[in-house]
Amino acid sequence: MTKIVMWVFIVILPMLATVSAPLAVAAEDEKIYYTGEWKQIDGRAWLFQRGQSSHNAAVILEDYVIMIDAGQEPASGKYVTDALRRITDKPIKYVVVSHYHDDHIMALPYFKSLGAVVVGHSETARIIDEMGEKLIQHRLELEAENRPELNFILDNAKIVNVDATFETKMVLGQGENRVELLYFGPARTPGDIFVWLPKEKILFTGDAINRSIQPINYDYPNITQWTMSMDQATALGARLYVPMHGDSFEEETVREIINYYADLRLAVQSYIDRGVPLEQIQEELDLPKYNDWRNYEQRFKQVHIPVMYKELTGQTKKFYDIK
Repeated sequence: MTKIVMWVFIVILPMLATVSAPLAVAAEDEKIYYTGEWKQIDGRAWLFQRGQSSHNAAVILEDYVIMIDAGQEPASGKYVTDALRRITDKPIKYVVVSHYHDDHIMALPYFKSLGAVVVGHSETARIIDEMGEKLIQHRLELEAENRPELNFILDNAKIVNVDATFETKMVLGQGENRVELLYFGPARTPGDIFVWLPKEKILFTGDAINRSIQPINYDYPNITQWTMSMDQATALGARLYVPMHGDSFEEETVREIINYYADLRLAVQSYIDRGVPLEQIQEELDLPKYNDWRNYEQRFKQVHIPVMYKELTGQTKKFYDIK
């Protein structure tokens, strides 16, 4: 893996990274469980939106395509690429990994076999390197009971890492058509990056900004840092935010997300100040103005209250503590 540290505006060159040798890819007749379709967001920005699991996105430049995230199914790399060929015949030159979660990286072997350079933050590369195949086992332990298809999807899956990394900013392309990869500090994970299209004012947010009660109990993010990252992202002035789960939204929704974590913090702190134990907080605390969020019933009391409680009482675990 080539490590590239960038602190200023840079235009990436083709010689930036050495592409790995072609890797084995899925058979053409392999079943796809999480189907979807390409939808044009605006101009050169496209989203392969799935009802379940993570999305792919694509930015079509003059001579090539930038793919954002790879998807959870190894076989889906060919699936989404074949569908993209009905839109453009330009080659996929880069695949940008928004963060380390397995549902965003499992089809990387296919894209590498096409000769694409995989780009991610240095923290993402570090975690993938450290955790390796444990990421697959962790996903199965978390969700295979409710999503038995994962046993088939991940049976022969392989974890591969990124080819090129950066620290704060990387630029693909040139001029007004450039695509900026930006890092505002730890968010949902230590290495969340944002993909910014200045021309269209579209911001792809990965899992870092998402209007849902996310399963943060195995990442244990520092919610204070996470909120700061989201706040910095709004300074770009995006007119549209595109997460890699769920639907797109505008800045008003980002402010709602930031306010949610502020309200959660204040509410949990008020219980802590009165010496109320965590179990009682989970029984009593509710934030009804957010109960229409995706997964509120399943995760608000069981996940978000404990994570905030641990942060406020100094018990926060390290990121990606999946033991």
